[in-house]
Amino acid sequence: MTKNSHPVEGPDGFVYQCRLPLSGATLDMVAGLIRGHLKKIRSRWRKLPPGRIALIVLAVLRHDQRLSDITTRLREAGLGALADLGFVGLDDDPDDPVIVTGRKATRGHPLTDAQKEANRLVSRERAAIEHGFADLKN
Repeated sequence: MTKNSHPVEGPDGFVYQCRLPLSGATLDMVAGLIRGHLKKIRSRWRKLPPGRIALIVLAVLRHDQRLSDITTRLREAGLGALADLGFVGLDDDPDDPVIVTGRKATRGHPLTDAQKEANRLVSRERAAIEHGFADLKN
């Protein structure tokens, strides 16, 4: 049996296209913080240089900022949205939610019958929307 040292995805792991309004100073500052942290923990593992890591970190932070902007804009417009369990906790107002998600069970706290029924109702409504998206794609 031969060993393969090449990654499954190919030489380039992934592509994330975005336009970030960043200055070189900001990128250098975050890269310096990452470089300092790697040095502090004595990390010899460096898949990417600190500058690339900094760019990925800033892109992810920008993506999360856009998600929080969505809730603000929906609330201002008086609209709402149904979302899957990946968006639990995104809406910070439990009394007047703009983004309606299902409930997640945890080890110590299983879902009640009412919560399960609420999840089924949200899933039923989301399924109709997802089927519409699938029809647009095909």
